[in-house]
Amino acid sequence: MYYISKYKDCWAIHNDDNGHSRKLTDQEVARAKQEFPVLKDL
Repeated sequence: MYYISKYKDCWAIHNDDNGHSRKLTDQEVARAKQEFPVLKDL
């Protein structure tokens, strides 16, 4: 399962199956906030 995490210094996509994360680009963060408005409150 994948999920979006907000770390203290960035937003990242996290793969729960293998425990790895990848930092999201500014464009990806903006798109995620557009798709999931609840992320704007974090």
